Amino acid sequence: MPMDSIKETVTASDFSKMAVSSDAAPGSTPWHHVKEMLAGGVAGVTAKTAVAPLARVKLLRQVGGGAAPVGTSAFRTLLEITRREGPMGLYRGNGTNALRVFPSKAIHFMAYEQYRSWLLGAVPSLGGGPVVDLLAGSAGGGTSLIATYPLDLARTRLACRATDAGVFGVLRSAYAEGGVRGLYRGVCPSLARVLPTAGLRFYVYESLKRRLPEEYEGRVDAKMACGVVAGLVGNTATYPLDVVRRQMQLGGTGTGTAVTGALQGVRAIARAHGARQLYAGLGFTYLKAAPSAAIGLVAYEEMKALLRLPANHH
Repeated sequence: MPMDSIKETVTASDFSKMAVSSDAAPGSTPWHHVKEMLAGGVAGVTAKTAVAPLARVKLLRQVGGGAAPVGTSAFRTLLEITRREGPMGLYRGNGTNALRVFPSKAIHFMAYEQYRSWLLGAVPSLGGGPVVDLLAGSAGGGTSLIATYPLDLARTRLACRATDAGVFGVLRSAYAEGGVRGLYRGVCPSLARVLPTAGLRFYVYESLKRRLPEEYEGRVDAKMACGVVAGLVGNTATYPLDVVRRQMQLGGTGTGTAVTGALQGVRAIARAHGARQLYAGLGFTYLKAAPSAAIGLVAYEEMKALLRLPANHH
């Protein structure tokens, strides 16, 4: 065989191998995971910062203290916070929240992608539909919650109590109260809520996107609408567990008795303030959680495109 033909054959073979390698490698390289985490972290911080004032009002309404005693309207709570602490008071605890949200969402989205990839490979009978997103989203949400929960506890205490202890001061105090268990006070109702909520968000979002008319596919406004619905569905059913979680993080200060578990917490809150308190701030949560979920999901997709990460295919 002539040398020119051999060179052409080798060159074509090499290029073919390189093409296969380049297609397979991105999902398995550390740099790929770093980019997934960066995309998730930026998306999470963007979403949470956009609704930070509403998040603080929701916290205060859930625990029924400070500027938001039970029955106070959300608008009046915003005005009262501004009067007492100035406009920046609306963002009290947001720095801590960003510190928590970035690694939390970075881990969440990266874990979601990995669980999704594993499920598609290990259980091909599931197909590539939204059921995979439901399972992978739930597992990713649980993974990120456990990894970053102490920061969520610190954020809650900083937002609801007048303290200048800072994040590490609050964490030291929580550890002094109960060791590692003190840092994870309220984690069980948190997991009980996050697992279905995180999964439902991805499930509903991806399901609705699949049903978009062709002329709306890829449009940001259409994807935002899908994200809003996903946020509403994902938060409604499990909302009482979020109220219990906040009370446990604060030591049950709003119930008159220690909140030690999910079911006991539901009973204690209902006994102290009535069943309506289990849904305190729910309407306001719709104003906060729905756009936050939408912004987070869409921002993640936009960040993936910016970082040239492959889109998920169903």
